[in-house]
Amino acid sequence: MTTPSNADISTMSTKQLREFALEMQKQNSALTKASERPLGIKISDKGCVSVYGLGRWPVSLYKDQWRRLIPYIPHVERFLNENDAKLPSKADNLLKHAG
Repeated sequence: MTTPSNADISTMSTKQLREFALEMQKQNSALTKASERPLGIKISDKGCVSVYGLGRWPVSLYKDQWRRLIPYIPHVERFLNENDAKLPSKADNLLKHAG
């Protein structure tokens, strides 16, 4: 089901509104479940340290890249906090592009 516009919603029957609400609940449940996946870590075939569970693909960096990135994390956190209103979450992006 595609996401209807406000005009479409005002003309929907009760049955259509219920179906739409159920579809939105399913999408929300799927988004919530995806964000609750536990993180995992392993050494890749190429010798990278790969973190799984953040998205569809692992985040893979060589050990020297991780060692350079880890001390920089406070800067990333500060940047995220300063720009929070400008940055959508993954769930926001998925909902925006759904339907």
